[in-house]
Amino acid sequence: MRGRAEQAPRTDESSLRSWVARYPIVTFLVLVYVTTTALVFVPRALTEPGLLPGGATPHAVLENVLGSAVPAFTVTALVGGKAGVRDLARRSFRWRVPLRWYAVSLLAPPLIFLICVTALYGLTPLRTLGQNWSLIFTLFLPALAIMILLNNVAEEIGWTGFVFARFQDRHGPLRAALLTTVFFWLFHVPSFYVETRMDGHGRCVGLTAAASPG
Repeated sequence: MRGRAEQAPRTDESSLRSWVARYPIVTFLVLVYVTTTALVFVPRALTEPGLLPGGATPHAVLENVLGSAVPAFTVTALVGGKAGVRDLARRSFRWRVPLRWYAVSLLAPPLIFLICVTALYGLTPLRTLGQNWSLIFTLFLPALAIMILLNNVAEEIGWTGFVFARFQDRHGPLRAALLTTVFFWLFHVPSFYVETRMDGHGRCVGLTAAASPG
């Protein structure tokens, strides 16, 4: 009797792993859409810009970390175990080109923007930057870190490292890109609703926050 009682949970766990192994992408998508839909109901304060540097919102961070990276690692752990998790982590954080090119990609856009603004408005932007140079360390760099690690990397772990990679093995790169795009677009529907939903007075929350000073 005791042996049979202990055997039932193991059988259920084995069945779950077997199903996930057969349908890893479906499992990932279910976890993603359930999580992102649940995040629609987070407190409204977490959806307002201003709590994090650079206008990032806690909701966006939660969406990418809990709604993309965590499901990818969860399904990978169930399908491939520790070896699969290590492989996904290795592919997600692998430096594919020399470090200097990452520096160029990060520094070139703000430098080009600064050059264009100076050409249009004279030296006033440079003087303003010189007077507020501390914002580089208190605003720009923290915002850049959030954007890269908690938004972009977390998002791409799920959609490039997990979904696209598995679609590519089965359908080739072109079809994989098209299929991933469809599901990736659906991934952003809940956040679009959060950013544009109406408050109790019939005003669009996202537009109201964007239009308000400060």
